[in-house]
Amino acid sequence: GLFGGKMIQFGNIISFSNKKSRRTWKPNVQSKRFWSETYNRFLHFRAVASVIKQIKKLPHGIDDYLMRTPREILRYPKAIQMSKNLRRIHASRAENLEPAETNAQGVLSYRPLDAVRECG
Repeated sequence: GLFGGKMIQFGNIISFSNKKSRRTWKPNVQSKRFWSETYNRFLHFRAVASVIKQIKKLPHGIDDYLMRTPREILRYPKAIQMSKNLRRIHASRAENLEPAETNAQGVLSYRPLDAVRECG
């Protein structure tokens, strides 16, 4: 799943009499589906609540998260494979597109090369 580098942590419960007993803290894992603009379908993942919040804040959601997050943090083979596929898909689309204009936020919009050739 998408755990954002979180793992089980270990520590002590300390009673009123100051006795110490071992305990664990587990990450807050939720099953969640995210809409992928690139795949044009829902992707199902088990994700930690903090990762779900990060994904919601990103402009392109799960696609941005998978492409921006390093492999060491992803660690999940399915997520790493999807990240590779997303990079390949975006690279092939970028080859077939040419920058059209920049909007107010500084984001480039693209149009197909065929449309560029027709316009002159």
